[in-house]
Amino acid sequence: MSRATRYIAKDLSKPKDKAVTLDIESLGDDRYSVLIDGQRIEVESQPLPGLGMTLRQGSSTFVAEF
Repeated sequence: MSRATRYIAKDLSKPKDKAVTLDIESLGDDRYSVLIDGQRIEVESQPLPGLGMTLRQGSSTFVAEF
């Protein structure tokens, strides 16, 4: 298991909400374990141009930039 890295991300389905802190750990094959608001979830990812990625889980899509 890899070590978690902390990012700041915005939920695109809730544009007026504040950015949140995500602790993200790679699981391999474009899958990640994400700790958000004390809840651990597994998500798929997609790289973005530049330094960022989208993380999708259910109806939420987060954008993390690094």
